[in-house]
Amino acid sequence: MSSYNYGGRKLGKRAAAAAAKTLLRSRNEAAVMVQPLSKRLQVQGMYSDLLYQPWHFAQMEVDLEWLVVDNIERRRGLSAAQFRTEYELPNRPVVLTDALDSWPARKLWDREFLRDAFKGKDIVAGSYDMSMPTYLQYCDSCTDEMPLYLFDKEFAKKVPALASHFSVPEHFAEDLFSVLGPEGRPDYRWLIMGPARSGSTFHIDPNATSAWNGCVSGSKKWILYPPHVTPPGVHPSADGADVATPISLMEWYAGFYEGTKEGKVRPIECIVKAGELIFVPRGWWHCALNLEESVAVTQNYVSSVNLPHVLRFLEPGRPELVSGCGEEDRCTLHDRFVEALQQRAPKVWEGLMASRAEQRRIAEGDRKLSALFRALPTHTPRQAQDEKHQKQPAPVPNLSHSCCASQQQQHQQDTGLQDPMLIDGAAPDNPHPSSGQTTGLFTANVPQLLTSSNVLDNNVVHAANGS
Repeated sequence: MSSYNYGGRKLGKRAAAAAAKTLLRSRNEAAVMVQPLSKRLQVQGMYSDLLYQPWHFAQMEVDLEWLVVDNIERRRGLSAAQFRTEYELPNRPVVLTDALDSWPARKLWDREFLRDAFKGKDIVAGSYDMSMPTYLQYCDSCTDEMPLYLFDKEFAKKVPALASHFSVPEHFAEDLFSVLGPEGRPDYRWLIMGPARSGSTFHIDPNATSAWNGCVSGSKKWILYPPHVTPPGVHPSADGADVATPISLMEWYAGFYEGTKEGKVRPIECIVKAGELIFVPRGWWHCALNLEESVAVTQNYVSSVNLPHVLRFLEPGRPELVSGCGEEDRCTLHDRFVEALQQRAPKVWEGLMASRAEQRRIAEGDRKLSALFRALPTHTPRQAQDEKHQKQPAPVPNLSHSCCASQQQQHQQDTGLQDPMLIDGAAPDNPHPSSGQTTGLFTANVPQLLTSSNVLDNNVVHAANGS
């Protein structure tokens, strides 16, 4: 009897034939199941927000009212020194309108170029790996509520030539995380691409870093809130590790954009067009909505300005808040960064230590000044005089002079004169102050205390005098 090898097993002729028929029938049934239905299902009396809202927001057009406000500062010809003084130090957003003028990417990075550049290499869109042609086809036919957003941190490794098509503007040249080397630093640079209605929901950039985002093509609507203001419809956890927001940008705009006009703090809004770059300061909430198919490059960075905030954020004990590196590296990122700064950027580290020492000195001066003012009496000269009289024993009436006292009271009533000891502003030891002399206890004693070298140093005295 002949035997057949089927699935690693030896079967007889009849058994093998039966197994083949079963497999064929299963495949046919599966093929029927994936065929589209010839008729729509008619379900009576059923309504579901869960099914309707994703469809509704996927079909919704961008409301022109969402695009009216544009209140960000736009600068051209801004030097690196001016940028640091006017925007980075005060932690304020700005759009640089000429930062991308020298980028070859402005002319090169169209659809055809990117399709050819990534030939044979996958890109990352959402959490999926796919080819560039597949992603471009998806963009053309997308009807998703929140379209997949190409966000690839490895683009310069996959296509090294792309790194030569753009350059970091001089305003952001200081990149202190680079002391950790390309393999030791957190993720920091991404190629971004997406169709209309794609984008990033509200978030704060990782690890207390600042960021810049250069729009190569297309346009983006940005909304930014300062660190102390949480946007409407956004609910971060107490430690900031998790953020609950509407699923899509269109849902947030439809449900919460009107709320931006009612808060005590209005957001900064703008449309960043092709060739423009936006600076996103550390700690600012922001979202970006693509108004059309757009391509951009973004980079997070650490400079001397935000270095203290980054180190404070990375302090050991909160690894769940650190991002951009593997779980095993999160706990050690702070210490590795400090060690690398000391070895490879000693001047930056010494400047940071000097700044911290100066802050401690100022804080100590403020503490001494606060203690000084708490020690000063808070009552007025009249109150002090009244307390002094209250503490003195009542005088024993002298009957032999009662007639004179009565005559003195009558004389005061007739002439309108009062006992100089009871005149407001006169101290007991100076009953008749001369013109322009200050006799109040507070102002009389403060200069004497402030100039005492054993109480305060010169800087605190200057602060007290307003200099």
